[in-house]
Amino acid sequence: MSQILADTGPLVAYLQANEAHSTWTREAFDRLEAPFLTCEPVLTEACFLISRAGGNPEDLLDLMERGLI
Repeated sequence: MSQILADTGPLVAYLQANEAHSTWTREAFDRLEAPFLTCEPVLTEACFLISRAGGNPEDLLDLMERGLI
């Protein structure tokens, strides 16, 4: 099993349809095996960026609760 690190940009793009690389990110994540590894600073930054763009940071936390990250 390979482990995949998820950084801020892909996490935000996955959850924000208006991001430039949202479609590509969703397709890539669908091909990869979850869970993805990340860290607290990445989650904090992603929540901030999602919120700033008018999204709901709870969507990211939901991915954590579901065990995807």
